[in-house]
Amino acid sequence: MTARIVGIAAVVLSAGAVLGQGVPQSQTWLWQRLPCTDPNDPQTCIPVDPLFVSMESVQVHSPWEHPDPIVAARTLAQRIVNHIAWGQQTADTTAIFLHGWGHDGKHTDCSCTNDTECDCCCADVYTTPTRFFCEADRLVGLDDIEFPDFEAPDRSDRAYRHPFLKNATKAGPLRAWTMDFMAELEKIRTLETDPLYLPHLPNGDNHAITWTFDTESHIAAYQGVNSLFMLHTLADDYPEIWNSWTVPGSPGWEPPNAWPSWNATNQAYDTMPSNAPGMTLAELYAAARAVYTNWPADITDDQNGGIDLGEDPTHPTNRKFLVWWYSIARRAEDAVMAVSGYDEIKAVWTASVCSNYDNARTDGETDTFGWFLDRDNAYALEAEYTRGIIYRQPSSVLMARDNGHDRWINVYQWASGERDAPQLYPLTATQVTGWAPGQGHGQASPYLPSGTLCCVSSCSDAEFEYCRLMNSLRLDRQDVESILNSAGGSPARLAPWIIQPILETYTNPFDYYEDEAGLRWLLAMLRAKRVPELVLWTGSRDRQEQYAAWLAAQSLIRRVWTPAITHVEIVSGSMPHGADEPETAMLEDTLRGAGGLPYQVAIEPKNVNVFNGTMLQVTFEIQNPAYLQFDYGLEVNVECTVNQANVVGRVFVWDFHASDWYQVPTEEGPAINPSYQFYTPDFATRRRFVVNDPHVDFVEDGVIMVRLDHERIGGSSTYPVRSAYDLVQIVPYYLEAGGMGGAALLGGGSIPRCAVNQNGEVTTADLEMFVEAWVEGSPLADLNQDGWITMTDLDAFEASLATHGP
Repeated sequence: MTARIVGIAAVVLSAGAVLGQGVPQSQTWLWQRLPCTDPNDPQTCIPVDPLFVSMESVQVHSPWEHPDPIVAARTLAQRIVNHIAWGQQTADTTAIFLHGWGHDGKHTDCSCTNDTECDCCCADVYTTPTRFFCEADRLVGLDDIEFPDFEAPDRSDRAYRHPFLKNATKAGPLRAWTMDFMAELEKIRTLETDPLYLPHLPNGDNHAITWTFDTESHIAAYQGVNSLFMLHTLADDYPEIWNSWTVPGSPGWEPPNAWPSWNATNQAYDTMPSNAPGMTLAELYAAARAVYTNWPADITDDQNGGIDLGEDPTHPTNRKFLVWWYSIARRAEDAVMAVSGYDEIKAVWTASVCSNYDNARTDGETDTFGWFLDRDNAYALEAEYTRGIIYRQPSSVLMARDNGHDRWINVYQWASGERDAPQLYPLTATQVTGWAPGQGHGQASPYLPSGTLCCVSSCSDAEFEYCRLMNSLRLDRQDVESILNSAGGSPARLAPWIIQPILETYTNPFDYYEDEAGLRWLLAMLRAKRVPELVLWTGSRDRQEQYAAWLAAQSLIRRVWTPAITHVEIVSGSMPHGADEPETAMLEDTLRGAGGLPYQVAIEPKNVNVFNGTMLQVTFEIQNPAYLQFDYGLEVNVECTVNQANVVGRVFVWDFHASDWYQVPTEEGPAINPSYQFYTPDFATRRRFVVNDPHVDFVEDGVIMVRLDHERIGGSSTYPVRSAYDLVQIVPYYLEAGGMGGAALLGGGSIPRCAVNQNGEVTTADLEMFVEAWVEGSPLADLNQDGWITMTDLDAFEASLATHGP
């Protein structure tokens, strides 16, 4: 029998060997770099990679630094020009961070009757022009002491914690500060007689200047009893506000010149200006009643399901109102950002792009995500969830459903900036376990053989750490997908905040912790979403600590982005009728295609009588081999769905030294052969596998080959297995710094070449599969992976069969 010599690119069952372009690496902004002072001193002026650029930061909040807009503008302008001249950045990679703009820190969020908590005297407290809340915002007739949780840690016990803020108007002091600040920047750039005249200052018209804000002055504190009290108070005690004032950020709203003022003579607020269209709280509540069920006509009617001040905010009676209230608060907060910041920046520098920490656009519509356990349904497996941002603090009803629409606490948002900027920080131990059993985010994975991956007690430190990081990734992924899948969502808008890896010599003053593993998993997920920008947060203000940590982050980010898919091949099986031809983009990212459907590689068996399973082979190229100069392991990330419960999967990498396929072991518990289970009938989930066997040579000339196999292990043989792969991804990781890279793994090793179906057992089925593949010129018969199907493959099969055959 003579086989026609064919190359893999011409094989009938090949996917076409499409050359992949990879995914462009994200631009990374470094959050808190101290400004350079001497370009010739590496201790004070550290060279920066063009893709890793420090944001230009100037403190504009503290009374003892740069609260004056003229001083702040002149300080910032000089730094920008210096850093461009010194090679720290370019005009096109300039990002600005107004440190403290809109902040309400403890020293400015206290009362004059309690001045011992302040870092400065009361004369400074309420005159800071960049403050988000104004003292004039306080509701007349409401004292702070009346709040049920007075002196709350989140400082929410304030009579100005409501949506109707002076800074949401065109007459607000924060807007006036921003206008003066921007005017001064333009004066410095254009006025030749100005003593500082800097004509080379990027002007935000010819260069897209990025403005990243970190304003965290929230109107409504999540789960806070004070937020419930404020909502009830507005509805009960201020009917003129509830029924007449239009809410900032509401549909049709435009910023008025000022809010109504208190008329001392009439002992009432003046009427709303006629130039402020929008919806009132009464109208917004009526709209909510039309959507949700069992909401009373009067929100304060506790006898008919209204707010019950005698119950906790998390009580089912109250939480449905607070989910609605939080969304209103977030829109109002964003209205302040737009009116007082974004709009005035872009009025002067038109090409500017803006975002605010943890602000994103999500629409609250129901969507399908990876699995989670629905706690309102006896911990049943669930895939449907509302698109929103999940609050990370523990709660006894965190995942509970309300009215079939919302879950506590998953808030949908509106952000008027050009970037969506969710904070994707890792869960703390408390956020995993909760303040009491069952309150945290920790959940077991139903797709692991043990079914109990996430333990919150009686487990090792390593097991708990794995649980913490995997559940962090689950929430991060859900937040990102909520943003991308919402109306108007786009990867081009994403610029999430992440935490840099912390080195052994670095102590984080904010009690966050992130090692390389958790950040590696997060970055790999973000790469699959084609995220164009990252904001890398660090709490350290020590220059050398920053430098060391940034170098580690640069290395990690480069490694995540360096592998690119160059070939996709269906080794065994065929495309279902009407399915698209496989191409690299289907596996490089997990973005949805036309109509919101997954853009994925679908395979079904070609001949169920010979092999009722599928095989997919993916070839990667390490675009920069310099990133493999140390001892590296390999992570393989797979997102896939299969159509049957009695199917197991296996992952292989090609061992260039042994010229054999190496079966990647599972690290998640007992398995079959060792295989993994991947039954997800309605949605895909994410699995992770690790190669760290020093005897496996998985890379040669920058090339890595991965093979994925699904096979039925029981049931009828006439019902074909169908596999649909949305992501196949590899990430090299440095073994000594990996952390969670993989410990004692189960069952890895090479398999006999004659075990063509790659289940490790040699039977007559393997002979049938090989003969069929060899005759057809299928890549399944290319046993030595040289790209040709020749007599050498037949010789290799016979030799292996003589040793391992039945």
